Parts: sequence; C-alpha cells; structure tokens
Amino acid sequence: MRQKQTGKGVKKPPTKKTDVPSSQKKRGVDMMSISDFEDTKVHEGNNYQEQIHTSKKKKKANRITQKKKRANIIASDKPLVQIRQKTSHERALYYLEQLILKHQITKRFPHLAFEKVAHGFDIYYRPNVHVDDEINQNANATQDTESTNIIKFITLLSNLLPIRDLQNKSVMTGAFQKGRLGGGVQGTSLSMESNNDSDKYYIEIAPIYTGDLVCLPQRLYNSSGQIGPLVICYKVTNSLYFIDPYTLKTLEVSAQTYFQAPFRPLLTSTQLLEYTINDVEMKRNHKGRVVSAQSGRFQLGEVTAVKTSELGISHDIQTFCHLSHLLEAGDIVYGYDLKNSNLNNEDLLSYKKLVLPDVIIVRKKYDWDTQRIWTLKHFCMEPEGKDYETFLNELEEDQDLRSKVLLFKHENSDSLASKIKFDGEGKNPRVKLEELLEAWTI
Repeated sequence: MRQKQTGKGVKKPPTKKTDVPSSQKKRGVDMMSISDFEDTKVHEGNNYQEQIHTSKKKKKANRITQKKKRANIIASDKPLVQIRQKTSHERALYYLEQLILKHQITKRFPHLAFEKVAHGFDIYYRPNVHVDDEINQNANATQDTESTNIIKFITLLSNLLPIRDLQNKSVMTGAFQKGRLGGGVQGTSLSMESNNDSDKYYIEIAPIYTGDLVCLPQRLYNSSGQIGPLVICYKVTNSLYFIDPYTLKTLEVSAQTYFQAPFRPLLTSTQLLEYTINDVEMKRNHKGRVVSAQSGRFQLGEVTAVKTSELGISHDIQTFCHLSHLLEAGDIVYGYDLKNSNLNNEDLLSYKKLVLPDVIIVRKKYDWDTQRIWTLKHFCMEPEGKDYETFLNELEEDQDLRSKVLLFKHENSDSLASKIKFDGEGKNPRVKLEELLEAWTI
C-alpha cells in the first residue's frame, strides 16, 4: 500500500546506496580534476583508487624534482650566508681564511662553497651526489642537510670570532639551538633577489682587529675600572682584548658585551706611521721590578722618539710604551700620530678632560734580510698586496697569533733556515723549523 508523502510520522522511502569512495565524499567540489590524470592510464571500469595512487606517486616525484631544482638554484645563485666586516683592510679576512683551514671547515662541511667578495665572504650550498641519494629516500633530505650544515658552521664560527646576526641583532655565542636564527639579508643595503630571505644569514664580524686604537665608550670605561679610555687591541678571538699602553691594564670584551653597544676604532693600522727610537727607560715598581703584564709579554717603559720622516727637523717626543723591552736606540716602530690626526669620534668627545698624547706606539718594525722559511695555504683569498704582507709580518712577530693558524715549510726551508739568526730574547722573532708542517692538500 502506498504511503502518503506528507503528514506527521511519514517515513521517507530508503535511498539506494551507491559505492562512492569516502575520499570522494570528503573532497566534494574540491575533488581532483581530470587534468591530474592526464598522464595516467585509465583502465576499463574507471578504477578510481588506482588513479589516486598513481597521482600521489606523480606528486611525490614532482616534489622531489622541485627539491633538486631548489638545491641547484641555491648552489649557483643565492648565497645562504653572507659574512661581512666593514674595515679599511683585509687582514681579518686573511685571518678568517686561515682559521677555516686550521679547523678543516672546508672538509667538515663539503656542501658549503666559499666566494670572496668585498668586505667578506658569500657562502653557497653545494649539493653533491650524496645529497641526491638522500633526496631519493627522503624528500626533505636537502633542506635538513642544508640547515644542519649552516647551523653547525655558524656555531663554529661564533667560537672563533666575535659575530652577530645583523638582521635581528642577536649575538652568535654558540649557545643557540638547531633551527632558524632569524635574520637574513632582507632590510640590508645589499641587493639580492630571494623568495625566502628568512632562510639566509647576514653575519657581521666586529670591525676591530689587532693593532687598532680604540676609545672606550663611557659606560664600558666605568664598568672596567676606568681602563684607558685609549686602548690598543692586541688579540681577537670570540672576544676582543685591549691593553692600556700607559698602565698595562688589560680588558676583555665579549661579543655579547660589544654588540650591546658597538663602537668603532679611533684609528686603524692603515694609519700607522714610522717613528725612530732615540732612548728607552724601563719603568719599575717600588720593589725595583720592571712593570709587566701577560707573563712578561708587555713591559712598560718611557721612550723618546721622533717621526722618521722628520729626523733632524722635529723635536723628540716622549711617551710610554707597552713594548719597551723589545726596543733600543735606533729601532723603528709604528705608532699613531694623535697630534696631527682628525679625530671625529663621539666617544672621544665625551671625555671633556682627557689630554691626548702626541703619539701612541703600537708595534716594532722588523727588517728581515732573508726570505721566510714558511708559507700559507689559501682557498679563496689572493695572497698578494700590502694587507697580506702586513698579515704575514704579524704572524712572524706574534707567536700567540701564529699558533692559531697552519704554517707550512717553504720548498727551500732547510737552506733558508741556515741563514737566519734566531734571537732568544725575542727582539728579532723568527719562525723556527719545528713550528712548520709538511705539505698538505686542502
């Protein structure tokens, strides 16, 4: 008997069930279009499940292809890390290159390619056959390998030099966890096209190097026990080390402290002038001992000097020097001429009662009459120019500095060593054969 179609309690006739896949019900109007299957072979009976399975394989293959393309773009066009130090010389870059070799960074991170640019380095990701194998197993392998290499590299760099991420002003102390540090190059003065600048790092190295003259900011001057305020940078690690040439007091400034309130050098080593020493008198304490610091590395004395270019014209200048034990009458030294320099520095102007000395002596000049018995390896810096020669001289003079790099024997090192007069008192330092390494391949 036919039921009425209206009224209370009337049951609707049961609908006929159809075999519609659950995935199709969920997709609704967003169901995959036929274009997704244009390369898929459709069998009789419209096997929908097989089509979906084939389409997923195709999409996975496309994702892997995109990963490979992205890796190739990074390797050829887009630097992942940009390291910069805005200074008037490249001695710090030569030092950084030697640190990279010393710690075998090029071997530990073979995926990273270095390129020398103005004021620093650009670092690219360089995928190789091993990366391609990983991609075939895991579509995210390229990104994981790239991220891990970059983070490990920056962590190691933060243990060697005072650096920070310029974009978000965070200091690299080596304590951060794996992951994006923020930053990148967006918002900087560099012109670089990128679809994802947050994946890049713009690393700034503190623009202070050994031999630079610095005027400490008032806040740092007060917190350090009033050292200086005119100090000389004598060592650079992941901290900056300064010495007051008038008292031999030293100061260590960590990267975190420096970048909280950055300051620039008052004068740099490119502005050093030659002075001739006429007389040296060592300063002694109440016990009659020579005033010294850093296990005798620095010894205080009062010296009389005259600018070498004005011998017989200018009057003698008296000043204190932290390297007096290395000097004697007739020696040539490098110093800063504060009397005739145009010192436009806000930190210096903040010291109203500060009386500037005429000259501050920084280091001794050595005239070696024989060729060096050692050489350096390079992988991206050009071993030439005045900055490079100055860097080599610093290595020859400073045993602490050269202990941080790799020195290799010259091809004629044995014959050259026989002509060198080694000075046990340190007044004429030379690198000895036992400090050198045999040939080594980068």
